[in-house]
Amino acid sequence: MNRSFLAIAVANIALCIFCAAAAPARAQAQEPDPEIAAYVNTIKAIDNHSHVTALDRDHDKGYDQLRCDGLPHATSLGPANLRFGADEQAAYKTLFKFDAKTGDDAETKKIIELEMAARREHGTAFYSWVMDKAGVATVLANRTAMAPEMKPPQFRWVAYEDALLFPLDNSAAKSGLISFKAPFVLARNFETNFSTKWLHKDVGLALESGKSMDVPLPITALTEQMLRATIAKGWGDDDFCSAIRVLEEWASVEVRKE
Repeated sequence: MNRSFLAIAVANIALCIFCAAAAPARAQAQEPDPEIAAYVNTIKAIDNHSHVTALDRDHDKGYDQLRCDGLPHATSLGPANLRFGADEQAAYKTLFKFDAKTGDDAETKKIIELEMAARREHGTAFYSWVMDKAGVATVLANRTAMAPEMKPPQFRWVAYEDALLFPLDNSAAKSGLISFKAPFVLARNFETNFSTKWLHKDVGLALESGKSMDVPLPITALTEQMLRATIAKGWGDDDFCSAIRVLEEWASVEVRKE
């Protein structure tokens, strides 16, 4: 073996042994630079998807295009983002100075009371108060329509137009919306949750936005035509999943549960 190579290898091994011996028994996490951390904390965030409710929350029906009000209460474990945990604890402590421990019924009742009290106290400034506490500058509101008190630049309305774009439920392109709506179609239940004409309006707004920015939206344009055909058949006030009936007529097939 080349003696120079051997000498270098031995030196490297010795250096590794020395470094390992000199290192502390347990590595310590590096603390961020305080000036950098302070600056980062001054940067306001943008909430890119929120179903923010109107100040008159009890009568607000526009907070979501697919409200679950009419569905039976779930008997299984709820969605992870709705379960009580560290994030909820931090939010309740920051907003209401309430140190929730378990999220049980008694604590939930107390939290609701504190929130309603805060809404009464801050009035139309309630949104500003919450967003300041959360460090959020702008909320992109995914609603059927904006409430009068939701004004820019704090709130920006987001058009909703993906209902018919990703119908597959067996790939990375799957849509939870299709999974949600399929049982209604199979049961032939087209009772309105979000009407075809309202979705047609939203898709039209998306197309107008695309046109103003010279962005081609061919699939969105096709969706708009399908919704237009559904309205022409007299189903504009039915739920938008009734658009399946147009395709059924064309194919001379009815989608029904066996």
